[in-house]
Amino acid sequence: MDCKNNNKTRYSVEVISYFRRNVETKYIFFSKRLSGLLAATALIMSFVAHADIGATHTTLVSEFASFNTPPLAEASTDSVVYWTFSQTSGPVRNTQPPLGQSNSNDHQNHSGWIGYSRANSDDSEVTRDGTLAKFNGQRNSIVFVDDANHTDLNPGDGSFIVTTRFAVDQSVLEDDALGLNQTWNLVQKGRYNNSGGQWKLQIRKNHAGRIFLQCLFNDNNADAEKETTQVRLKKTWIEADHILEGQCTLDRLANRLSLDLTNTTLNIPLKPKTAELRNSFATVAPQAGECGSPNAFGGNVTIGNKPLCPKQKLDTDDAFRGKVYSVRIQRF
Repeated sequence: MDCKNNNKTRYSVEVISYFRRNVETKYIFFSKRLSGLLAATALIMSFVAHADIGATHTTLVSEFASFNTPPLAEASTDSVVYWTFSQTSGPVRNTQPPLGQSNSNDHQNHSGWIGYSRANSDDSEVTRDGTLAKFNGQRNSIVFVDDANHTDLNPGDGSFIVTTRFAVDQSVLEDDALGLNQTWNLVQKGRYNNSGGQWKLQIRKNHAGRIFLQCLFNDNNADAEKETTQVRLKKTWIEADHILEGQCTLDRLANRLSLDLTNTTLNIPLKPKTAELRNSFATVAPQAGECGSPNAFGGNVTIGNKPLCPKQKLDTDDAFRGKVYSVRIQRF
């Protein structure tokens, strides 16, 4: 009897020990699995957090990259001329005082007139209301600047900025007004074959019918390729008559040509377009001369059309149509 009881007791203890070992084993197993799961979850969360930070950093860099970084010499930039079309008739006055002077009433240097001849200036070809000049695309719809100090408006071997605020007429969307691969002249000095070179801002339509603001520089090597960069103008902006500001910068320090475009109506700046200058890019200094000579137009800055002699026939339909609010030229 006692033996039976002892056997039962021993059997019960072994059963209990067996179940206890299994429970402990499973507990340890599940504990390890749980620990591993928690560790994996923490790792995933850490990865996601780092990915979010990286994405945020990339987004911020991308957003800031859409704005232009001014050249290092921007602080020392000097304005040479500033035409604001604040006069409703008569000469188009330069409102920028001479360098080193604070008297903005001295408008003798770099003032212009309407048409190709000072003697036969016709105000009716360019409409002015004191805030803008409206160009109609006709031959004499032009502001012509010609004076003895025209070399102030040459980049030479230095850095140079041309900034204009403008609105393009909706007719630019029609091919009979501006054909494919054709341009409208916005502001320029010299012509493509001018001795010493040329600079200009122009409206360009490409082969697909898209509209661009293009910045162009020729140096004194007539056989060299032109330096250009361009920014596309949105069709909806043109249709809504939005005011745009284009800034073309020839930066010798950075060895690049850049073009910034801002929709000032909506206060939206676009990402600048830049092009590296070729190593052989030289001076840009259009030379002045008499009509009929190779240097006939190097001394002229024109707004709204290309320079011509007073009696010269307009050879292409590339006169600008639209409004110009201001033109500023700076050097640094």
